[in-house]
Amino acid sequence: MISIINNLSTQYIGRSNFYNYSYKKAIGRNYYVPVEPIEEIVPEDKLNIDFNKLEAYKKEKSEKDTNVQENNQLTDKEKKIVEELKKRDADVKRHEQAHVIVGGDLVRGGANYNYTLGPDGKRYAIGGEVNIDIALENEPEKTIKKMQRVVATALAPTDPSPKDYAVANQARRNEAEARKELAVLQKEDSYLTLKKYKKSGYKKIFNIYTKYTKNNTTLTQNLSIKV
Repeated sequence: MISIINNLSTQYIGRSNFYNYSYKKAIGRNYYVPVEPIEEIVPEDKLNIDFNKLEAYKKEKSEKDTNVQENNQLTDKEKKIVEELKKRDADVKRHEQAHVIVGGDLVRGGANYNYTLGPDGKRYAIGGEVNIDIALENEPEKTIKKMQRVVATALAPTDPSPKDYAVANQARRNEAEARKELAVLQKEDSYLTLKKYKKSGYKKIFNIYTKYTKNNTTLTQNLSIKV
């Protein structure tokens, strides 16, 4: 492209000198008409293609020169800070992505990062968070399974944060409460089932000892069944 542009410039600047008297057309005996040589026609498409290549090259070179210039302008202390920020950025993103991968559909909205501007003018992640759904389900069995997943999600990174541990502990407490509720429901179901059998006329002897707590919320049964 550069060579083509240069050739065209030379031709236009020195156009008056391009009259070629070596090629002569005689008109009469002593008269000659100067003939101007035909200039090379460069297809417009070729010019556009070469121009685009030139612009792309200039842009790439400019970016490289800028990066080199910025790096050269940083002090040793600033260069050290940039390296630390790069490491922090990688650690933060790896940490949060571990939550996202293990959490799956429990994660709401993906990972969010807090950025800071480094001495080199670039942004680096220095903190992050992932929103996790820890709401209780409408059945104890489902709540137990969900809380187990929450614990696994919170502790997925190799270096869980204090907040990660707090979420995991809350999920464990929710799981424990759900197990208590499930145990009560199972005992109530057992009691109602045995009572149903007794009323149905089956020839079975049931010795049922039922003990309720003061608030009548916990049911304990000792069953002895003889057929």
